[in-house]
Amino acid sequence: MRHIAAMRRVRRFDPEGCPVFITQVCKGRAPVLRGLEELVLAVMHELRRESGYRIYAHVILPDHLHLLVGGGHGFSRFMQSLKLRVVRRAGRDRFWQDRFLDHVIRDEVDLRNHLDYLHYNPVRHGHAATPEGHPYSSFRRYQAHGWYMPGWGHSAPGNIEAIEMD
Repeated sequence: MRHIAAMRRVRRFDPEGCPVFITQVCKGRAPVLRGLEELVLAVMHELRRESGYRIYAHVILPDHLHLLVGGGHGFSRFMQSLKLRVVRRAGRDRFWQDRFLDHVIRDEVDLRNHLDYLHYNPVRHGHAATPEGHPYSSFRRYQAHGWYMPGWGHSAPGNIEAIEMD
């Protein structure tokens, strides 16, 4: 029993100043986020204002979400608040997995790989034919700023093959 209790107290390295890629999955991969996307976005932006965290990129799918955040302190608290507020405002029982996956971005190449992974994820999971076809993603904002050329993601980008975060 001590082992289980110790596992709940995961110590996370909080990389002040470094972006963090986060994957949060719903229990049993249930598609409970379908219809809650606008609520999740509203809570994310509310927490951004309150915490000082920047949300560099996001994608919300029916059974999980990916975020690229940075600039604040305590991203675990950020995620705890996000999960709690969404559940309460949705008026549902807890539906998130207790833990989330995090990856500290190491350099520009790592950043690009994780942004590409995040933005291609709706296509990878069959929720959209193209990245720009998924409405709950930061992809179109990145494309408008010239980060992605027209047609990017209409086939699988080769740089994301080694990333397994969901």
